[in-house]
Amino acid sequence: MHKMYIKRELLVITFLLIFSLFTNHIMGQENEWNSWANISLTKNINKKLSLSFSPEVRLTEQYKVDEYFFEAGLDYKLLKFLNIGGSYRYIVNERETKSTEYLGRFALDLTGEYNLKKLKFQLRTKYCQYNDFDSDKDSNDPYLRYRLKLKYNISKSKITPFVAMELFHQLNDNEINKTRATIGMEYKINKSQKIGAKYLVQNYLDEDYLKNILSLEYKITF
Repeated sequence: MHKMYIKRELLVITFLLIFSLFTNHIMGQENEWNSWANISLTKNINKKLSLSFSPEVRLTEQYKVDEYFFEAGLDYKLLKFLNIGGSYRYIVNERETKSTEYLGRFALDLTGEYNLKKLKFQLRTKYCQYNDFDSDKDSNDPYLRYRLKLKYNISKSKITPFVAMELFHQLNDNEINKTRATIGMEYKINKSQKIGAKYLVQNYLDEDYLKNILSLEYKITF
């Protein structure tokens, strides 16, 4: 049993090292630091259906508001390992050099999960459609986003570490123009509350530019 535990720990460390090598490779680019704060409220309607509401604020490295949004969504468990969801996000983009932007975003996602002992693999595909409310003509900017996430359940611990990699596929130009690498953890306060912290590296491939992001989240499920 002790050897098996060591092997699992080594597997997690390996994934963390891979993440570290990736971020070190891109740290030579022009970059900036941002911070995000989010509250997530989820109501379980029944065993298969849940409703969520998530306000979030995003700050620049000078701790000025960059944007904030309110998102509401539904999630339905199709199968034991497969969920489908939909959401709407109302976004306010604060801008210093031009007028504030008001956007709406519709999204549909399909998420599959696979458990391998204490490891949980999650693969999500999300379709996003943006609309600019201030434009005389709707500015549609559709994306497909592909995210692979790995969680590790530590025995007798309230902490769950995770890593993730996400690709942003812009459909109009048919190109991957952004990636997002994430490392973080969740802490279970009690049955209905969790807090999370994560570090994200968001790489804009066509601009040779990236954002380093520190994010905090408070989750309530009831």
